[in-house]
Amino acid sequence: MKTLFEYAKLSKAEKHALLIKEALFLEHYYDNGNTIYVYFLNDFFIELITKNSEVIYILPFKRGYKIGYRMELSLKKIKAANNLASQEMAA
Repeated sequence: MKTLFEYAKLSKAEKHALLIKEALFLEHYYDNGNTIYVYFLNDFFIELITKNSEVIYILPFKRGYKIGYRMELSLKKIKAANNLASQEMAA
């Protein structure tokens, strides 16, 4: 098991391999021409940032603005989908 600090010290190739092997994929989204994949591993989050299918950066973090903002957007999407489904069933 790796802590955030142990993970941060790994090479980019080791970080990527550990993501594929052990992390839980949460979501992906697009931002400024990049594709960002969000994972969860051992009590911290990891963003894998790619451009044209090439890994640019791997960013581990515990908490903060980014995850709160993304979770808020995800919840809004879920609520909107639920409202739409309810309206369709009522019609």
